[in-house]
Amino acid sequence: MQYEGRRILEHRLDLLVEKVLLVELKAVREIENIFFAVGRSQMKAACLESGLILNFGSMPLGIKRIGRERSES
Repeated sequence: MQYEGRRILEHRLDLLVEKVLLVELKAVREIENIFFAVGRSQMKAACLESGLILNFGSMPLGIKRIGRERSES
């Protein structure tokens, strides 16, 4: 994205499956709330509806769904 001719946003996705699913790869003891916030931000920027966090730092493998950003009503 550009603003006044300057690049302002850049997201690096870990995995994008079939252009519909964001997959974030982690290797941490536990999944923190910030990972969901970053995932939702990346999903919004890429116009995606679905996302997963895969945590390879715990046994068994941790898998969490990233929900869509809630709209304020």
